Amino acid sequence: MAKASVRQPKKTVTEGLLVAVPAIDGVGYVVGLVARAEKSRSLGAAILVYFFPPRLRRVPRLGDVPVLSPNAAISVVRTGVRRIVEGAWPTIGTLQGFQRSDWPIPLFGGVSLGQPGLAWIAEYTDDRIGVGAPRSERVVSAAEAERYPSDSAWGVDAAAHEATERLKAIERSAN
Repeated sequence: MAKASVRQPKKTVTEGLLVAVPAIDGVGYVVGLVARAEKSRSLGAAILVYFFPPRLRRVPRLGDVPVLSPNAAISVVRTGVRRIVEGAWPTIGTLQGFQRSDWPIPLFGGVSLGQPGLAWIAEYTDDRIGVGAPRSERVVSAAEAERYPSDSAWGVDAAAHEATERLKAIERSAN
């Protein structure tokens, strides 16, 4: 009897990797930078991605990516590697001079849907960011929690949706 094999990703997702995330409205791409990548060959491995404007009409070459900084990000999410591994989020290259210390894991805010009034700020360790990763929390007001990126592990398509919606909001405000 043949053993069933677990399909391993063909690509290894590493920190500093730049990806072109297709905008969910079908118009162009949003640049994403993988700032953390859990050391796993599983399709369920977690990554921390910073997303940046402007909208790009095509997958850029590495030299065409604008200068990036954490403060310029329109969204920071904890998500998975699946779309990168599958090739749906094309890889651009590795950010020259990427230093993990320059790209911190931000604080994340959460508001409970099941317990009205419960809100928190979460701080993750520097080596794990996936579901169940160790973190410290402190209770805050909902208004304070909402000032931070969402303390959710976003599915890959939800992460692309979030980045596109943030990009569209910037584009609307510029017009």
